[in-house]
Amino acid sequence: MRSIRAYVLLELGELAGLITFIVVLAQFIRIPLWLAVAIPAGKLLKFILVYPSVRRSAKQPIYTGLESLIGEQGFVVDPLNPEGYVKVRGELWRARGEGLPIPVGTEVEVRATDGIRLMVRPRARQDLPTSGELRQNMAVAIVWKKFSWLIGLAAVVAIVLIADAFLGFIPWHKRPLGGLSSEPSPAPTLLRVCLYQDSGAKLSSGAELPEIHLYQDGRPFGQLSPSQLQDGCGSWPIELGHRYFAEAYLGGIYSGKSEETTLATAGQYELKLTLIPAREQQVRVFFSGGTTPLPNALVIVYTHTGLPWASACTDALGLTPPFRLQPTTREEEYYRIEVLVEGELVATERVRVEPGRGASPLVSLITTREPGAAPGTCASWL
Repeated sequence: MRSIRAYVLLELGELAGLITFIVVLAQFIRIPLWLAVAIPAGKLLKFILVYPSVRRSAKQPIYTGLESLIGEQGFVVDPLNPEGYVKVRGELWRARGEGLPIPVGTEVEVRATDGIRLMVRPRARQDLPTSGELRQNMAVAIVWKKFSWLIGLAAVVAIVLIADAFLGFIPWHKRPLGGLSSEPSPAPTLLRVCLYQDSGAKLSSGAELPEIHLYQDGRPFGQLSPSQLQDGCGSWPIELGHRYFAEAYLGGIYSGKSEETTLATAGQYELKLTLIPAREQQVRVFFSGGTTPLPNALVIVYTHTGLPWASACTDALGLTPPFRLQPTTREEEYYRIEVLVEGELVATERVRVEPGRGASPLVSLITTREPGAAPGTCASWL
C-alpha cells in the first residue's frame, strides 16, 4: 500500500506542477481557457486509466529466490526422465518434469519449486510467440510506458475539437473555411482611440500628432505612428474581456493617457485620450562670462531618445524663438539643448520641463566662444 500512496502522491504532484506552469505561462501569453483545462484533464485521465493496473500489481505477492522463477520459460539441456537439467534465465537448474520424459531442446515452463529443484512442464508450441511478436509486444509496452500521458492528452484534445466541430463552443477559431457551421463570421470588435486637446477640442489632422500605444491588461498590445492616424484617431481589432488603455508619446516624451475600460460585448468603442498641454520654452545664449548675448548661434533641442525636436538661431539679444516642448513628467525624460557656432559645438545642457500653463522659465547657456559668423549665416546651418 505504501507504493500505491507514493504513486498517487507523485501523480498529484505532477498535476499540481502542470497547473502551476500553465497559470504562470498565462501571465505572459494568451492561452485559450479550453486548452488550459484540457491539458490537466488529459493528465488526470491518464492517472484514472492507469491507476487500476498499478493497484493490481501492487497487491501481487513478491517472490524472492527460486520462487521468482515460477512462470519463467527455459529449455531442456539434459533429458528429464523424470529429472535432468534445464536452462532458465541463462543458468542451469536441476529440474523434474511432469508426466512423460521430456527430450533435449524442449521449451518448458517453471510451475513450482521443490527445495533447490524446479518443477517444470513442456510449453505448448501454439502458446509460444514468434520473435517478431515478441519484438512487437516489447515496442508497444515501451511506447505505452513512455507516452501514455501524451496519448491521453491527444485523445482529450481530439474529443474537444470533434465536439466543437458540431457544437461550435470554442470562440477563438470561429469559424474555419469549410467548417460545419454556416453562420456568418461575427463583425470584429474595434477600439478607436481619439486625441483631444486640454481644452476639450478634438485634435485635427494638421496638428502635430503623437504615437499612440495601446495596452491590454497592462501589457503592450499595439501602437500606431502619426502617419497611421486619421482625423486624430486610430483603431484596433481587440478581444473581449480584457482591460485596455492608451498612452500618447511625442518624440518619445509621455504626452497623456486615456481612461481604462473593460469591453464585454462586441461592437465599436472609443477611448478619449487628452494630451498634456505643451509649454513654450526660450533659450538665451551668452559669452564672455555670461554678460554678453551671443547672436547668430544655432540652438538644437533633442529629446532623451536622441530625436531632434526643434532648432532655431539666436537673435541680437542671444534669444531663440519659443520652442513648444512637452512637459517631462517621467523620471527618465529630459531635453538636451546644444549650441553650435559655425558647426562647432560650444555648449550643451539637459533641461526638464515642468507641467503647467504659460511659458517655462528661460534657459540660459554660457560659452566662451566669441561670435565668428556674419549675421544671417546661422540660417544656412539649419
